[in-house]
Amino acid sequence: MMMLLLSSVAASALGSAGTPAGNPLADVFPTALVNPGAETGDLTGWTGDVVVEDVNQYSGIFNGAVPRTGSWFFYGGDNVATSSMYQDIAIHPDDVGFVDLGILTIELDWWQGSFNGDDGTEVTAHFYDVDEVLISSAANGLVQAPSGAWHGYTLTAAIPVDTRLIRVEFDMIRGEGFGNNNTYVDDILARYVRTDAVATDRATTYSILGTPINRLNTRRATPYAVMGGRADGAGVRYQRTFVILE
Repeated sequence: MMMLLLSSVAASALGSAGTPAGNPLADVFPTALVNPGAETGDLTGWTGDVVVEDVNQYSGIFNGAVPRTGSWFFYGGDNVATSSMYQDIAIHPDDVGFVDLGILTIELDWWQGSFNGDDGTEVTAHFYDVDEVLISSAANGLVQAPSGAWHGYTLTAAIPVDTRLIRVEFDMIRGEGFGNNNTYVDDILARYVRTDAVATDRATTYSILGTPINRLNTRRATPYAVMGGRADGAGVRYQRTFVILE
């Protein structure tokens, strides 16, 4: 079953930093996404016809937008109704086991802005098997960010068993019938999140009953914090740390 979730975080002023949405509790590790913020000054790592703009364009402002971070950002384009870009991410051999156990999701975080709030993006994750046959896709639908600020969004989808390649696609869509496609995207992040019990139990507090030495007091509950960690590529065992709170 495909799990799909779109979330957003509070806006930050155009050009300022912030924290993207995501799951800080489960085991999280990055993908090999290339050029996520257009900082090469071109579409290196991406395939498509999206335009890359820099902070110096029109004295540092392009239709009211400057890069959220760095010197460049992705822009829908002049006088076009739609533009798109995609990038393929191969599943690393160390992560194949997690995929085929059905315990891995992908989180796509990005920051988005617009000139007037009408233009937007559709973000899609396509999942392919070893023969590059499409298994399934997960999309967020049209997201129209309000103007005047960068807004953070997250698309979360379960990675199907047998996936060996994920295509991350951004479609920028003009909301009006004419003029520029004023959709702005910056600071894209693609990461994996484990969803099995080992990854999530570090957010759980357990109560263990203990008996005082003097036996005159009543039994008391001692909470333990359990933390789990993801094994590295060499297959190191998981290590849990117990912290006794007295």
